[in-house]
Amino acid sequence: MSVDAAAPLAGETPGNLWTFAGREFDESRLELRVDGAPVEIELKPLEILVELLERAGEVVTKNQLLDAVWPGLTVVEGSLSTAVHKLRKALRDDDAAIVVTVPRVGYRLGVAARRTPLQPELVAWSGDLQAGAPVPGRLPWRLARSLGSSRHRAVWLGEHPHTHEVRVFKFVTDASQLRTLRREVTVFRFLRESLGDRDEFVRVLEWSFQNAPYFIESEYGGANLAEWAEAQGGLSAVPLSTRIEIVAEIAEAVATAHAVGVLHRDLKPANILVKQSPGGTRQIKVADFGSASLTDSSRLKALGITSLTATGAESLTGTVLYLAPEVIAGAPATALSDVYALGVILYQAVVGDFRRAVSTGWEDTIQDPALREDIASATYGDATRRLRSATEVTARLRSLDARRAERERLAEVRAQQEVAERRHALARIRRPWIALAAGAIGWVG
Repeated sequence: MSVDAAAPLAGETPGNLWTFAGREFDESRLELRVDGAPVEIELKPLEILVELLERAGEVVTKNQLLDAVWPGLTVVEGSLSTAVHKLRKALRDDDAAIVVTVPRVGYRLGVAARRTPLQPELVAWSGDLQAGAPVPGRLPWRLARSLGSSRHRAVWLGEHPHTHEVRVFKFVTDASQLRTLRREVTVFRFLRESLGDRDEFVRVLEWSFQNAPYFIESEYGGANLAEWAEAQGGLSAVPLSTRIEIVAEIAEAVATAHAVGVLHRDLKPANILVKQSPGGTRQIKVADFGSASLTDSSRLKALGITSLTATGAESLTGTVLYLAPEVIAGAPATALSDVYALGVILYQAVVGDFRRAVSTGWEDTIQDPALREDIASATYGDATRRLRSATEVTARLRSLDARRAERERLAEVRAQQEVAERRHALARIRRPWIALAAGAIGWVG
């Protein structure tokens, strides 16, 4: 059973549309437009722009900007100057009339700004999505086949009729469901700005939140983990070492996201893609950050994002089979919650069944004591006693051979000690009798 992604917060709106000096910043799309045309802008300059817009007419000091854009970090003032330079370049503010420098103090917005709250569209889209039909709003792309659907959501594989390139289109047909799409776009942009382009995360390429059906368009990252396993003849047909390495690669990708403060919160085989190249190499990709959250709420405030909430503010979200006990009990998700999901996936990979739950007596199905220890440590009910990070999951799985060898060595040492102790005990028992026999012989003599 799956639990729907977090419901919209009370009073939540798509955000604001800021208009200033012929420029527009649309919070719903995180899009800056100059003379009506979208322009590329990096995350840091964008955060500075939001701060200046929120305090239009005021001088925002350098320290205020540093605290807002680089919270909790010690950053040299040159980083701020560089970000302001990039912001002016994006705004085409060649004469520094929009972003005005206040010498030795900070910066201020030098033009009037108007804030217009954006209202969500309330009319649902009633059209049909069918194979062979054009992708709504993305001509000449065509819908190829459905990858899954529910009442208000649909995921389709689309194909370009001339290049035959394939992409994934994720639709929601009702404005109330837009939150997860905005969240996914925001998290992808955050990951890209923080880490650069990374192969282990599915790239979001385009999105449309203006007219129904609302959608995001992403690269095709391959079959999901369960589908890939079926194509190999079933999960059990895949060598155990390969299954374990795949889980290690998943944990490594999750650790990369955790390092910049992104929690996935819905890890499961359906959200792990396997891209197989003709040469046989394999690339694991983590998909669907529509339930994700950031651990640093100040970053969200700086961006003016209302479609993404910080950890601890969300409703229950995820798939029950992979949800950590503390999350089910109502506690906020943490990195340890993702570790729990990794532990469940590891257990399923080892037993060869992605439908199997970690239930009472699961230990009896795992013969390898090292793997049994890893699964138990990752899925411990008490989060304080769980493996401390996804990085630790990866490290343990990739050191299995060495750990097994060490276990065998220690077992051999213990066996030798036990033999020595038994011999010593036997010698102690025999010693009095030997002494008595020796005395008897002497008496007879």
